[in-house]
Amino acid sequence: MGADSAGTSPNTLDQVSCKTPKIYKEGDFVIGTVGCLRGMQLMQNYLDMEERGKAIAAVPEATPFEIVSGLVEDMRQLFSHYGYTQMDSGKETGGNFLIGYRGSIFLVQPEYDIIEPGFPYYSVGNGDSAAFGVLYATRERRVSPKDRVIMALEAAEMFNAAVRRPWVIESVGG
Repeated sequence: MGADSAGTSPNTLDQVSCKTPKIYKEGDFVIGTVGCLRGMQLMQNYLDMEERGKAIAAVPEATPFEIVSGLVEDMRQLFSHYGYTQMDSGKETGGNFLIGYRGSIFLVQPEYDIIEPGFPYYSVGNGDSAAFGVLYATRERRVSPKDRVIMALEAAEMFNAAVRRPWVIESVGG
């Protein structure tokens, strides 16, 4: 999984290079976000991934989707506890995340919907269309996953003013 380092104000389009990464790796998970970084910061600081690892080990037949579902429920409770969750007309929303787990990738939408794409890659954020194009075009080439991610980020930077280096890349085994 890869991310850029741009922070963009939606109101003014001002942009700064952020030291705060948009992705992080812990245990068998790599998690990335777009938009507000607060949800990911809460996960990094307060989500007990060691306990999650023990729970996963206790149910070896669980599918990656079931594992990620449990993580998303923990995220929802954490966000609610720390006031990150927003309520509107009884509808609860959080952030927008990509979760990589043991070679699978999942999109977690703001309403906590979990989507497993029908292909082994996904892109979110300002440069997602350009990144998708590169990921699709290189799907059958002998290019390392890291190099594909870098090429996708470079295309996103080329075609979207809100994407900028340096890149942050993390991975978990498949």
